[in-house]
Amino acid sequence: MSRGNWRGYDPTLIEDVWNIEGLLKVKESGKLEVEDQGSIAVDVDWETAGATGRPVSVILNTNVLLGGYANALKGYVNCDLTGGSTGLLSGVNGEIRLPNAAARGAYFGLESEVVFQASSTITPFGSSAGFLYCGAGGAGVADFDTDGRFMTVTGLTPAIGKLLSADMHTLKSNMNVAGVNYAKYLVMSIAENCISHSFSKIAANDRIFKLAGSWATPACPDGEGIVNISVDVTGIATGEVNLASHWINLTGAADVPGYMHIHTDGIWGSACDLATAYIAWAKISWMLPENPGGLYLFELNNGTAFDTLDAIFAVNNPALALGYVAATPTGAASGSIPFMAGAGGGGGLKWIRTYDDATT
Repeated sequence: MSRGNWRGYDPTLIEDVWNIEGLLKVKESGKLEVEDQGSIAVDVDWETAGATGRPVSVILNTNVLLGGYANALKGYVNCDLTGGSTGLLSGVNGEIRLPNAAARGAYFGLESEVVFQASSTITPFGSSAGFLYCGAGGAGVADFDTDGRFMTVTGLTPAIGKLLSADMHTLKSNMNVAGVNYAKYLVMSIAENCISHSFSKIAANDRIFKLAGSWATPACPDGEGIVNISVDVTGIATGEVNLASHWINLTGAADVPGYMHIHTDGIWGSACDLATAYIAWAKISWMLPENPGGLYLFELNNGTAFDTLDAIFAVNNPALALGYVAATPTGAASGSIPFMAGAGGGGGLKWIRTYDDATT
């Protein structure tokens, strides 16, 4: 037996009110239609402390393999031909208003959760799973390809230690592993198609780039390292070809009271086994198909009279650092090493003589 719905006028609310107790069923392809500028508002007052639940719950149960798509909940805005908005349109809006006091618990505008059963797998049939799926389509998607944004973040003030870092290079996030929270940072480049940053605010004793790790069993291929930069030159160069560059730019207000190094390299050991180790500060190799116009280990380019080189090395102990022996060889030189040539190979070549013994 079915009972027809009936309406009753509520003089307190001054409007028609439907009072339905029990189950309201919409079968098969039935739908609830709201016309004109009408809306459906669900206002629920929860007054019991510690209560849990959901004011609105949409559960899609299935025990069969469905087709191309199925959504438990969908928010869709149809702008049709000339629709739109002077503000923000969104398919789904998740918004939380925090208490006007110290917050307890966790508050997020959107939660995405994937639950796996004991025998759930996602790889055998080319399936995939994740927390977020973003897709764009339609005949005019090319304009979105050009002018669209992956995300927009507003309302933040960039500063050191903030959610949005100083110079806006990172966004603070959190990884929870086995109940332990780890602060992690999403890197934001300031240029397209490259990792690019410009820092105007660097905390004292801080870093702008750092790699650190623990390496139990190193086994690098010959010629490669834990940090590897490799570029293929495939055409005719129209300028210099430089693989890496390091510059310290000193402004008129710069004041350097002590040492300044373009880069520092070091090896530190403690109770390690170096009996068969061969240590070199750098390995320089060239494997060229023909003889170049000039081949040098280093090119020195000093610009002003104030740049006169004081010495090739500054050492804390000549004997330890360079194996220096205070002596004057008396025997004939055994050979020579090309030491210095002018720019482009001109300006005359200078040689260093070699001796088989430091004293004789």
